[in-house]
Amino acid sequence: MISCDSGNRDNISGHVMTGDDPIAQSNVTLFSTGTSHSIETLGSTQTDADGFYSISYDHPSEPEAVIYLTAGGGAPEVVQQGI
Repeated sequence: MISCDSGNRDNISGHVMTGDDPIAQSNVTLFSTGTSHSIETLGSTQTDADGFYSISYDHPSEPEAVIYLTAGGGAPEVVQQGI
């Protein structure tokens, strides 16, 4: 999910999951590439207990820039379902 604010400031948010289970304390990093700056880190955060993350960042000025996320580490929060 991506939501945009006014100006060049943007926000990206979502959930890190494994199957149906959220991954808590996962390190999420937002990168930009495909520009004259090669690969640039735009922002990073850590997921909460529900696997949720939100990163505010300055949108790359070059229109051909590609942005992408990586997530690593953390611990799956197994949701117990009743029988």
